Amino acid sequence: MKIILVGNPNAGKTTLFNSLTGKNEKVGNWHGVTVEEKTASYVYRGEKFDVSDVPGLYSLKNCDAEEAEAARSLSKNDYDAIVAVVEADKVKRGLKLVSELRRFNKPIVLFINLYADFLKRNGNLNAEKLGKATGTKVICGEACFQADARKIKEYLADKPVVLPVTGSEYDYKHPRSRGYTLDKIITGKFSAVPIFASAMLAIFYLAFGNFSPITALSEAISRLLTDFMGKRIYYALYEKNLFIARLISEGILGGIAAVFSFIPQIAVLSLCLEFLDQSGYLSRLSASTDGFLRKFGLSGKSVYCLSCGFGCTALSATCSKGIDDPPVKRRAVLSLPFISCSARTPVYFYIAKFVFKKYAFAVVTVVYFLSLILPTVHSAVLKKFFVKGEPQSLITELADLKMPKLSALLKSLLKTLKEFIIKLSTVVFSVTLAAWLALSVSPNLQLLEINECENSILAYLGKGAAFLFKPMGLDWKYSVSVVSGLFAKESVVSLLSILFPDGLVLTVPQGISLTAFCYLCPPCITAFFAVAKETNAKYAIISWAWQLILSLLVSYALYFVFTLIL
Repeated sequence: MKIILVGNPNAGKTTLFNSLTGKNEKVGNWHGVTVEEKTASYVYRGEKFDVSDVPGLYSLKNCDAEEAEAARSLSKNDYDAIVAVVEADKVKRGLKLVSELRRFNKPIVLFINLYADFLKRNGNLNAEKLGKATGTKVICGEACFQADARKIKEYLADKPVVLPVTGSEYDYKHPRSRGYTLDKIITGKFSAVPIFASAMLAIFYLAFGNFSPITALSEAISRLLTDFMGKRIYYALYEKNLFIARLISEGILGGIAAVFSFIPQIAVLSLCLEFLDQSGYLSRLSASTDGFLRKFGLSGKSVYCLSCGFGCTALSATCSKGIDDPPVKRRAVLSLPFISCSARTPVYFYIAKFVFKKYAFAVVTVVYFLSLILPTVHSAVLKKFFVKGEPQSLITELADLKMPKLSALLKSLLKTLKEFIIKLSTVVFSVTLAAWLALSVSPNLQLLEINECENSILAYLGKGAAFLFKPMGLDWKYSVSVVSGLFAKESVVSLLSILFPDGLVLTVPQGISLTAFCYLCPPCITAFFAVAKETNAKYAIISWAWQLILSLLVSYALYFVFTLIL
């Protein structure tokens, strides 16, 4: 049996999709989180049910780009039942779409979402009368609750038929409205940007501040893996097999531990950004910054795509499907690499804690605030010279401000950490292990000590690219580490920790130039292909080459200037 989930944008379709299928697709309190059809299946009473989640739409007529995708999926008419998701606060508006769905002559389940909050605010709805007036099976509940999802499964498993319309009226009392005082403050002409900047600063301090408990936890994990576990394993094995002892303690634990220790900070950063998303704050930021962003060739619809860039550049490029203005979409996607993703965070912090020490938090904060400025500047340059065209006017619906459910936040956090650990245990592990083996073996395959690394295979390879980093005052070890970031940015920290087991020894000019390069350099290979998919290969290649040239020139200039000053 095939089921299709439809409804207005931000009604809770994807949350219900996750509850029905056990998936963990991205959800958010935001218009246009779902930008393409998703499919999955579940088994109930021994029968397989295929479920499709399509982008939100208000009507089958006069569709924009997002809605057209959903309308096309519905027009195929290759499904057996429709589940229409309507937010309890917005029943009257949602019923317009439900009435249009009846033309497909399919059984319809009308799921009234966020029903508990609706009742708390003195709302009232007669489900039985509503079902008779619409010819649907009405189920009230919460899209995130398995018990309510099971009600839908139970009804669908009984092979429902098309219900007739047997009534014309239904009882509906709109609930008490939420206060708008907070809305006025956070969307104010002069307060919106300062509030957002303050929120981001607070998040960064919690994650990276010198006296933050999260920073202390990160350092404790690092000491546990390297000083405690690594040394114990080395002393336990070195007499039996020196190669294996070094492989585990230096190659595996030494490299992986440096990245693994940043999990608490990445977790906090991801959780806070997800809170802003699901609370409805980002949708308000979109509306309040649209006028400002239009001056730089972007629009309010770009905010969601750009904010996702703080998590993953590849993911944020995919989120650009919700931008239905082609020039704006192209400018936004090509500007994404100038936003610091979560994978670059450990790199900045690792360099900063050795070079800038007690000022590490300030340096990381500066880099992140550049992530708010440079993408808009880059977009303005693109608009002026390369990707011309004025942004379209923004017409969007503001999602209600609400306190996100803890379960939804935790699900999103677990998904982020799972993806990070998988990447850590595959790509980063492979790159780190290969680099350590190349560092520990000479071209004639003899095992070397760490102080003999100049004669290693890795040294011969690294010296080939060292000329690019010589104007920054850096040697081949840094060139190898940075180049590995093309596969996964997390591997940069792993290699630095292996190549410099006693910590980085850098001057301030070297540290500034290296940090600047790591910020401006091209993204990882995954992000490159994501950008190419959403624009085209030509734009992606040109953008990659431009970033490489820019990162080198800026790094050279910073090293030269700060060498003269200091």
